[in-house]
Amino acid sequence: MVRRNWRRPAFTLVELLVVIAIIGVLVALLLPAVQAAREAARRTQCTNKVKQLSLSTHNFHDTFGLQPAAYASATTQNAPKVNGNLFFYLLPFLELGNLYDSTTDPINVASSPALPSPPQNYVRARPVPAFLCPSAYSIPDGNWPGRTDWAVGHYGFNYMVFGGPATTGAWNRKTSMAGMTDGTSNVVIFAERMGHLHATNNDPANLWCHGGWNWQYMPIFAYNGNYSVFQSRPTRAQVDPARTHSPHGVSMVIGIGDGSVRNISASVDQPTWQRLILPDDGVPVGEF
Repeated sequence: MVRRNWRRPAFTLVELLVVIAIIGVLVALLLPAVQAAREAARRTQCTNKVKQLSLSTHNFHDTFGLQPAAYASATTQNAPKVNGNLFFYLLPFLELGNLYDSTTDPINVASSPALPSPPQNYVRARPVPAFLCPSAYSIPDGNWPGRTDWAVGHYGFNYMVFGGPATTGAWNRKTSMAGMTDGTSNVVIFAERMGHLHATNNDPANLWCHGGWNWQYMPIFAYNGNYSVFQSRPTRAQVDPARTHSPHGVSMVIGIGDGSVRNISASVDQPTWQRLILPDDGVPVGEF
């Protein structure tokens, strides 16, 4: 009896290449969907952070009867400690009271003997997750490159709401929310900002704790009468430090004066954006 040796045929080179090509096509189809899902999750996190920022201004207002100062070099009712900016004053209302309580003066470190001496331990040098956008691609971790004495944030506040009414140099408006006479639902109070604010240098940057003596480093927008529409995913070579910037692409997350959060399209026109910025110009905003 003859025993036949049956061998299973192997894949040919052509078949193998076809399989690899099919896998490549599937990956190419799935990758954008995976990236979109990840960005959607990051945007949701960003939205939640801006929501908390917006609500924290209401909690501050309930406590002090005024909105927090954009920056104050002296202690007042709406500037409970000296040399703080708005983000610093909001720390206790963002469940970051320990960080707030660790210093009497976040700018002048000599006034904070409880803080360890290395610069990276200063309050102003600590990246705060509440001020970092998960989608940010410009200094995403908040650590200012080449510096250890200041930290970066990815959000900015509306100077014309918390500073003003002059277009420059007025840092403590001392108004209640009733000062937004256009209606709190028609005023943007927070928006997104790039970490880097210079095409090639690391200086300046959007520093979350910086004060009004050098506004280019402050986490603000609408200063000096600049009401330009935000930039969508700008490169460092394109970034305009006076504007707001979205890392999300087609829209930007903004906090509204009534505590809500919106996604505003990159196609918004300049007059509409300006009306959203100005809290008391008396001009209707319309749809946005």
